[in-house]
Amino acid sequence: MKSLFAAVVAVVVMSQTAPAEAANYVFHMQGRGWKGWDNMQSVSATGWTNMYFNYDGSSALTNSTTTSEINNAFINNCNTTANSCVVLCYSAGCLRLVKAVQDLRAQGYGLSSLLWAEATGSAAGGTGTAELATSGGTKILAKLLGQQEKIDFSLTPSAARAQARSNFGKTLYHVSGKNDVCKGFWVFKICGNNYVGYNKKGDGVVPWHSSFGCASAGDGTDCNCAKYSYFSFETRVSGALCTGQDFDHFGMANSGCQITKAVLTGSGSAVLASWSDASSNSLCTTTNDSCDDQFATTAQNYSKKTDLTSVATSVATSSSNTTLYTDSRLIAGPARYGDDTASGSGWRYSCGGKCGGSNKTNGVTRCYCDASCVSAGDCCSDYSTNVCTGRGLSSTDCSANTARCDVVNAP
Repeated sequence: MKSLFAAVVAVVVMSQTAPAEAANYVFHMQGRGWKGWDNMQSVSATGWTNMYFNYDGSSALTNSTTTSEINNAFINNCNTTANSCVVLCYSAGCLRLVKAVQDLRAQGYGLSSLLWAEATGSAAGGTGTAELATSGGTKILAKLLGQQEKIDFSLTPSAARAQARSNFGKTLYHVSGKNDVCKGFWVFKICGNNYVGYNKKGDGVVPWHSSFGCASAGDGTDCNCAKYSYFSFETRVSGALCTGQDFDHFGMANSGCQITKAVLTGSGSAVLASWSDASSNSLCTTTNDSCDDQFATTAQNYSKKTDLTSVATSVATSSSNTTLYTDSRLIAGPARYGDDTASGSGWRYSCGGKCGGSNKTNGVTRCYCDASCVSAGDCCSDYSTNVCTGRGLSSTDCSANTARCDVVNAP
């Protein structure tokens, strides 16, 4: 991404003291999988200073380090009439924004400098892919984005919509993508809009009922839905489309920058970016577990473009790498099942992402990853040392709480 820009805007570290002079700020709030905005397109509007965060976008919604960084930045820079603040939030960053503003207003901070906010590809209303990412079995959201994250458990529609948002106080404008995200596997591909929810309308990761700010998870055929208080479709620029922008979820960060800059300066352009692979493979299914195959390029995660160019600091070290759910090392499982290399299949007898459950090939259980597999003698080959207890969790913990097993150091 760096080559697309004449200059890279330096990261502004959030000050712990109030600014000495009046200023205009544009805050960029990243989503899951990113630790910073890094080399993605920025708003870069004349007369406005770009501000960035260093929080782990995949951390839990209530993570104290993350919430302190966000809250302190808003208190120090946006709680005085001397300044002007605009916020561009992206994906799960929009849920963090809603929480931060609600919490700060409840604590008595008026945030008088906050003029408005732009929500691009907002996940603040939740997504059906997160329900599959956190409910056991195939982890759809995790597979689509290349890792499973702690924030996923706050991104189900029920959890996200339980977050208070009635006192946001300023208009939160919404823009949505319309392009699907399809990721190639060895013999299959997975396309996100099959799983996002209502009408399968979305940007491949987030459905329109969330990204358009709809007040109900049942809405979302376009931007014309009943909205939460203070939530609005972006009507200030001609480039915002009620039928969705021509981007997938990955590209919506750039689309949001384009529209925000256009509002501030009158014009803006977006650098094209997409998370999809050029795959013609047939779709995987959740019924036969074919969606658990490995990525065609296992080095991918959501902090990189499909050519592996970095766009943001990766948080993969604190995540479960689902690009390798069933990786290509083909470790042999129990002898009674034979070795899948004989049939040319790319499946591995692994507990990756399967703690407390089982690993299946085309609906046939090959091995188990629960506490009883030890005595039964049918554990997957990497059960105890590499995946479950190897992450500092006991086999009992893995069996009783798969979420703790699937996300490293989960709360």
